[in-house]
Amino acid sequence: MLFFSKNMDFLHIFLQKVNIFRIFTLETFTK
Repeated sequence: MLFFSKNMDFLHIFLQKVNIFRIFTLETFTK
């Protein structure tokens, strides 16, 4: 269970980074 929760935290951080990256690229392409 602890291992699973650590994986979930990692996944959450990873998704946030992907989201930020996507927004950043969209901003760059629209300019």
